[in-house]
Amino acid sequence: AINHARDYIIATGSYDKALRLWDTRNPTRPYNDSFRAESGVWRLKWSPTDPMLILVACMHDGYYVLDTDNLSAPVSHK
Repeated sequence: AINHARDYIIATGSYDKALRLWDTRNPTRPYNDSFRAESGVWRLKWSPTDPMLILVACMHDGYYVLDTDNLSAPVSHK
């Protein structure tokens, strides 16, 4: 998912339960991959009002709202 407020930031999710944030100016490795869900990360959606928040939908673990400045502490989990 591309962050339209910050053009160089991309978020990816995967079956290995990880959310990864990438900077397209240095695509060799993610700059943040500290968030791990209990199941595969299925869908991602950036907040339309706050470019730092992302919604992470998981296969069997509900969803999380995360602040991308602090991935280790979810804003919300359901």
